[in-house]
Amino acid sequence: MIIYIFIIGTVIGSFLNLMVERIIRKESFIFERSKCLGCNQQIPEYCLVPILSYILLRGKCLNCKIKIPSYFPLFEFIYGINTLIFYMTENILFFSVTTILHLISISDILTKRFPCQFSWLLIIIAIINTNFNYLEVLITCIIGLLISKLGFLDNKIGNGDIDLIIVLILIFNLLNASIIIFISSLSALIYLLLNNKLRIIPFIPFIYFGTIVFLVLSYLKFSLY
Repeated sequence: MIIYIFIIGTVIGSFLNLMVERIIRKESFIFERSKCLGCNQQIPEYCLVPILSYILLRGKCLNCKIKIPSYFPLFEFIYGINTLIFYMTENILFFSVTTILHLISISDILTKRFPCQFSWLLIIIAIINTNFNYLEVLITCIIGLLISKLGFLDNKIGNGDIDLIIVLILIFNLLNASIIIFISSLSALIYLLLNNKLRIIPFIPFIYFGTIVFLVLSYLKFSLY
């Protein structure tokens, strides 16, 4: 059953990847078949199996041999894990947040932008999670504003990233959000060390990764007791 849930998650993750990419290119993600962006040829159904197709094709288009972005299978795998976490915990709040993080991560990779509609959606979820404790919301927003305006992270992190950190604090609390940011920053640092030619990277995908790792560790911790 676990493998079945994971496979379903990878399929959904693959669709979400395609959906964001098509929306950015202002194309239909429902009525048009998948095609290679290099040769514009339609991709056969047997080349659309999440993760497995990427491995068998060695990360290249079957027709023109152009490289397929490695974030596609990676995000399919992560969303498979995300779906498993939801199946195990039945926590719709966290699943909603991580699904939105999945969407904005792809957008951040492709456009280096934080879609404002998702920002507002996350804020609404965060406020609901605080049981409409506006004092808690106000204090958290003030902390975020100070970080942004006083230049503690000037030229190190984008305003959209700071907004996302505020939302994480409201949803997971300050301690847990700090753990998520630590995991995110550590993974981003390792990525930069492995790709030393890069100077600027999108940080939201690492926040997404850090959130998933935190949720997995939290589930394993509670399942041991």
